[in-house]
Amino acid sequence: MTNTTNWTRKKIMLYIAAAGLVLLLLFGSYLHTVSGKVRMKTETFEVSGGWGYLISLNGRTYIYQPFIPGYDKHPFPDRKTARKAARIVTGRLKTGSAPGLSEEDLQRIGIIKKDR
Repeated sequence: MTNTTNWTRKKIMLYIAAAGLVLLLLFGSYLHTVSGKVRMKTETFEVSGGWGYLISLNGRTYIYQPFIPGYDKHPFPDRKTARKAARIVTGRLKTGSAPGLSEEDLQRIGIIKKDR
């Protein structure tokens, strides 16, 4: 075998080892998240004309929502409604679902009136 072939094999082995290390670190990070060590906190806050909510993960702001999503920057009408919306979003984050609010969610918390 030539030196070039040996060098190429060493490079390939180095790349495989590096990829394995990266995968190991990613898997460890995943296990840390899944193991329940993530602290999730919700807060409501007053804004001009209404209320909004904030969701933080491990002390860092993850979602800052000062208004009802999809409603031309209108805030939630009261603290209770903002809290209900935050709980829906938090529940989805805990299950790994998309954190958006659907029209049905907005009906359930009283933002949209149901058509009968």
